[in-house]
Amino acid sequence: MANLKLVDKIEISGRVGYHEGARAYNTIRLPRKLIEQFPELKDKSLRISFKIRFYKDYGDLKRHVWEKEYSKDQTPLLLEVYIDK
Repeated sequence: MANLKLVDKIEISGRVGYHEGARAYNTIRLPRKLIEQFPELKDKSLRISFKIRFYKDYGDLKRHVWEKEYSKDQTPLLLEVYIDK
């Protein structure tokens, strides 16, 4: 698994889109600002994957972040999911 390298810290907001065929909110579009940071995302021949992990508490999350910080095998990302009010 190759690591995507981030040039600068970025903060991006977006929305989850509804897909009629799947009848579910399952589409996250990557904003242009993110694609500009990772030009690899434009290469259609690459298979880009992601993994979302949910933790039952902050202790488990902190443990996982600590492990990843020392292994340096992936680009850190925090995805916050919330309902718009």
